[in-house]
Amino acid sequence: MIRSRINGFRNAYRTKAGIWLKDADFLAPMRPKGWNVVANLILPNGERDLVLGHNLITTAGELHYAQLIAQASPTNAFGVMEVATAVPTQAASDDRSDYTIQAGSEKAHSSGFPKINDGDAGNTGAGADVYTFKAEYVPGDGAWTGLLGGIITNATPGASEPILTGFDFSGTLAKDASTALTVWVNHAPTGV
Repeated sequence: MIRSRINGFRNAYRTKAGIWLKDADFLAPMRPKGWNVVANLILPNGERDLVLGHNLITTAGELHYAQLIAQASPTNAFGVMEVATAVPTQAASDDRSDYTIQAGSEKAHSSGFPKINDGDAGNTGAGADVYTFKAEYVPGDGAWTGLLGGIITNATPGASEPILTGFDFSGTLAKDASTALTVWVNHAPTGV
């Protein structure tokens, strides 16, 4: 296999077939339908590990986008991201109760997000027609193991809060108190 390391990542290589994550022995096809969640685990020395994932927009999320298109006031703000230690087989009817949320992981979207055409090189799923959400967990945020995915939901959510989207990672993440974690969720119209 001919491969080249993706600049700045310890575990990610670009191949003719896609992105290969060495530690997970996982190959994600290039710009694949569905692999639109990007997580960067940032170590104290600045090295990064890349983890990819996919998401499903829920029925509440579809309504949110329809309201935005119609320039109507959205029913839900969907202003925060949370990470989870258990994720379901995703379904359009999912809400927050379908995920096991990591305590203390509620994080408002980074300043300026959501936005279109994110220019950050760490977000391998960005594009000119891609709507991106971003959350940044700093080294002091938690010491969490077994992270399998997450959600975008409303601030100070209730147990069965509606979610815009739920996502899962291609591998399990562990974030200790000395590492940072950045998660992007990218939504793009498919044209079908």
